[in-house]
Amino acid sequence: MKKKKVPENNRVETSKEEVLGDQLNQNPWPLEKSIFESLPPRLRKALQEACKEPNGFYAQFSKLFPIRVISYLMLPYTLPVESAYSAALRLVNWFPDMPADVRWMQEQLCQIAGTVYSQAKRRLFCMSR
Repeated sequence: MKKKKVPENNRVETSKEEVLGDQLNQNPWPLEKSIFESLPPRLRKALQEACKEPNGFYAQFSKLFPIRVISYLMLPYTLPVESAYSAALRLVNWFPDMPADVRWMQEQLCQIAGTVYSQAKRRLFCMSR
């Protein structure tokens, strides 16, 4: 009886694997096929490129469990460095647009100051009457 149960379990596992394999072959994208087909070609190509898994040495190496554990343990130490790098990079990228942005902020502050001044002036003259 034990011999009969083992092959049945193997058959069930094999059939489950076949069904999962068939499902993956039929729909490789997490999106519904009708939605995916209705997308513009450029967007479809971009999605395909984004969903590709990298096959290089670094990608295979970084998938190893010890490397992932080390990465998670190092996160509290690397996050401040990455945040500072990101802020510096954003500041450097903002340099070309800085004069226009400063001019815009100056205009906005002048408008706010003018509005506050006119309302204060109006209220002071109303009280004096």
